[in-house]
Amino acid sequence: MPHYMPHPTPHTCHTPHALTPVQKASGYPTPTYRRPQSTTRRICSPPTSPVQYAAPKMFYFGIDQSLTSTGVAVITDEKPARTAYVGRIATKKLRGVLRLAFIRDGLREALRTFPGTVLAALEGYSMGSGGRWYDLGEVGGLVRLTLHDAGIPTVIVPPTTLKLFVAGDGAADKDAMRQAVLDKWGQDIPQDDECDAYGLAQLARSFHLNTGTTRAELEVIKKLKAPVKDNFLSATLPKDK
Repeated sequence: MPHYMPHPTPHTCHTPHALTPVQKASGYPTPTYRRPQSTTRRICSPPTSPVQYAAPKMFYFGIDQSLTSTGVAVITDEKPARTAYVGRIATKKLRGVLRLAFIRDGLREALRTFPGTVLAALEGYSMGSGGRWYDLGEVGGLVRLTLHDAGIPTVIVPPTTLKLFVAGDGAADKDAMRQAVLDKWGQDIPQDDECDAYGLAQLARSFHLNTGTTRAELEVIKKLKAPVKDNFLSATLPKDK
């Protein structure tokens, strides 16, 4: 599927192909594209509002994996960054290998939709959380392997580090995270998994472009870049532009 597809009318969007069962169940709408008369292009990806922007060179993924609701956010390399997608892969009542296959297929579809992805940020395991460690480990390994197979470098971000980057406080609660995302990037994202994924996408962008606007952001980027061999699971991080 080409990245952008021409459409004969400037006020409607063209759907490249019908939704697959995985897309329907996971909440991943197939992004639709059009080429307007102007030099800008639109990516329409409900439930988020359509975004007008010139074709980006690169995309950054943020992934907050979980057993039931894996948050996914995608932003561009533009200045300021534009939001290309925010959503979830909701497994509902699936269990075992069916749940793993569902998450894998949903993530693969997202990666195919944004072929210019150069880096993904993944939230690391919360060592203070109890519960289903084996299941969580399977999901985390699956997500990492899917990104590895796609040739996308991955930076692992501990939960407290993500909170420090987004809210300036490693102990920030969910409400503080949502407010920080709204205040810093103008995105009102009420769903926790999606909100965390968006913060991860912003961190991936700052990590790759070596940018930061606050002391906390710069501290996080420096900390994550120090032990590169521990943060990257595949490929070589593209050189900073």
